[in-house]
Amino acid sequence: MKTHFAPAERTAPDKLQEEVKDVSNNEVVDCILKAASGLIAVLDKNRQVVAINQAMMDMLGISDPGPTLGLRLGEVVACIHAHDMPGGCGTSKACRTCGAAIAMVACAKDRSVHEEFCSVTMAHGESARDLFLKVRSFPITLGDNEMIMLFLQDQTQAQRWADIESAFLHDINNIICGILCNAELMAIKCSEGDMKDQARQLVKLSERLSDEVNIQRELSRQNPEYNPYKTELTAKSIITETYRNFSNHKAAKDRHMAIEPFDPKITVNTDRSLLLRILENMIKNALEATEAGGEIRISVEKEEGSAIFSVWNRSHIDEDIAERIFQRNFSTKGAYGRGIGTYAMKLFGEKILGGKVYFESDEDNGTTFHFSLPESVR
Repeated sequence: MKTHFAPAERTAPDKLQEEVKDVSNNEVVDCILKAASGLIAVLDKNRQVVAINQAMMDMLGISDPGPTLGLRLGEVVACIHAHDMPGGCGTSKACRTCGAAIAMVACAKDRSVHEEFCSVTMAHGESARDLFLKVRSFPITLGDNEMIMLFLQDQTQAQRWADIESAFLHDINNIICGILCNAELMAIKCSEGDMKDQARQLVKLSERLSDEVNIQRELSRQNPEYNPYKTELTAKSIITETYRNFSNHKAAKDRHMAIEPFDPKITVNTDRSLLLRILENMIKNALEATEAGGEIRISVEKEEGSAIFSVWNRSHIDEDIAERIFQRNFSTKGAYGRGIGTYAMKLFGEKILGGKVYFESDEDNGTTFHFSLPESVR
């Protein structure tokens, strides 16, 4: 069967039964399964489950491990990508960036210990549930069978708190940087007119800082329900303010920000702070992806009753990354507290403001992030 990552081959049923029997009769493995408090599974060479411990059964909400035997990890936990391909867990495009799949394949290949972080979205009834797991794969040999013992640590709550903290620091830092840069300019410039403009800019940034703190306070609650404060905003005022906030930002150093011509009469009715937060994330990501001397382009256009804010840069997003770019916790930059910028754009833009956040990327045309909102009717 076709696969985009791990081998699709599965163990024959009679062979699988022998493996299950060998594991269940091994006193050492049985002791580990019973004594360890974390989530443990034993897999055969084809990554199929031949044993799980009580902690994993409790997590799955089952009393009999029988139905899990012969399945792969993603199929056991109901990963949303487990059935993307006929070969099942490990064979889809998304599996190429799955920490658990990488740890298992690497362990089976070189018979050494591997540890990865895994961001998985589980089908949970009609909804979905996000898990963030620390996965450690350990090779074992039982008789003639090479197997993998998988140790899983649920880091979801720790990552969630890291998300909240990182989202706050990530976005508040952009504003603080703007305040500092403008304050430095005020100290350098002597013209009365310039001083007045800088003072006005500092007032706006201070207002933004206050708004961000209020938003963060609400999102930090156990069951956050942020009610956006909507006002009539012109695209011109939003683009102008966003551009000014980045004109002296360190991310824009040696890079050019071009604003494409647009209709200044385009108007939206939305939360000013959240709209700015989304656009600034789009711009910051584009600047960070652009080499010194390069350019990003900011634009606004009307399309079928919507105002679409867009930010373009020349870089291309690899297909593996593009598959999961909006997924909570997923990041190419590390483990805890990462992968929050694009996720926050999606959360604020769609779930709170009712718009649509999406992107396009290819090697010839670069990458463009879009945020579409219903245009105000006048």
